[in-house]
Amino acid sequence: MRVAVPRLLGVLALLCLAFPLHAQTTGSIRGTVETGGTPLPGVTVEAKSPNLQGSRSGVTDAEGRFNLTLLPPGAYTVTATLDGFAPKVQTLQLSLGQAAVLRLELLQAQAVEITVTAQAATVETESNTVGRTMDAASFQALPTGRNYASVAQLASGINTDTSDVRQTSITVYGATGLENAYMVDGANTTGVEIGNQGKVMNFEFIQEVEIKAGGYEAEYTGAQGGILNVVTKSGGNEFHGDVFGYWDDDGLQAENKHLDEIAAEGVPFGFTRSDYGADVGGYILKDRLWFFGAYDHVKNTDQRQVTQGPAAGTITVERETRLYGALYAAGAVASRSLLEVWYNSDFGRGSFPGLPLVYRAASTWQVKY
Repeated sequence: MRVAVPRLLGVLALLCLAFPLHAQTTGSIRGTVETGGTPLPGVTVEAKSPNLQGSRSGVTDAEGRFNLTLLPPGAYTVTATLDGFAPKVQTLQLSLGQAAVLRLELLQAQAVEITVTAQAATVETESNTVGRTMDAASFQALPTGRNYASVAQLASGINTDTSDVRQTSITVYGATGLENAYMVDGANTTGVEIGNQGKVMNFEFIQEVEIKAGGYEAEYTGAQGGILNVVTKSGGNEFHGDVFGYWDDDGLQAENKHLDEIAAEGVPFGFTRSDYGADVGGYILKDRLWFFGAYDHVKNTDQRQVTQGPAAGTITVERETRLYGALYAAGAVASRSLLEVWYNSDFGRGSFPGLPLVYRAASTWQVKY
């Protein structure tokens, strides 16, 4: 039997394109090195960060250009060195998926070393994506919900979508909550059943959240709404951790004085919400082997009194329990990452009036070389 090789290769190419690429989990720093307006080739440019094992370095080309890629988000110190010139040091904050651009000016060797602190550009000139990026320090200081998706509402064009009674979602410029895509550490965690948020994660375990409301890259497929791109915390050359606990019930809130407006959903009769856990990260070998681990236990109970139909007057109880765990390890040789391993597990159980007992379990393994 004869095989049409060109046709077969075409089919294989289409199959490869049918699988979406992983989302961005890093950024890049590129730019030029000059002296008096003249490009400088052969300059060594090195970037270091507490979130980066070792360092990333490159050498400028004949046009004085450099490009440092695969950089995790965080604070960076960029150093440019060349014999006969004074070193130039510049610091900047690199966001998730950002392509930062620097212009470094080297002076003659008799000049002293210069350190410049770069500020984020007011107008984004490297991307046409509409959205917002926030790091842990930003959204932990704001009065938002515990779910990382709640911080997305800080971006323009995003609001709450309550059409799913089991899970409050977000709507991006009018799209429903089932038209978004949720990416965690580069993996698509969107619910396969109906397209809702498949993995619920509290922001204690998150390093940075990127909200893309429009104009996003072709690698993000299968979404007609927005993209929530999340990078979780990792280890480092210093130990860090958290122990947290949250408790809330109806006794801590004022009574609702507008019961007639919510009669169709039932009159609130009482609720309790508890959320506690811990996380720890650090190193086994500095700049060689990092680790991070996290655990979270969430339990919610909601009671309502039915006001309509044959069951009027009865009390319904909704219960939800969720367990979340995460493990991360990364090993490096010299200044290059050798192996990174992520494991995320999310188990939930819920009971809702008129619905069967609902179980949810989602686990994600990732190995990056």
